[in-house]
Amino acid sequence: MEDIHYDAIFGKLSEISTKLDSIQATSKVKEVLPVNLETN
Repeated sequence: MEDIHYDAIFGKLSEISTKLDSIQATSKVKEVLPVNLETN
């Protein structure tokens, strides 16, 4: 069985999840902002 570099894989995974989180946060902000503008 080959030696897998778990650190490298984990680093990539956390990088990807961070990007996904920021994308989701951005889309949530875009959803919320128009509502706030209409309310005010």
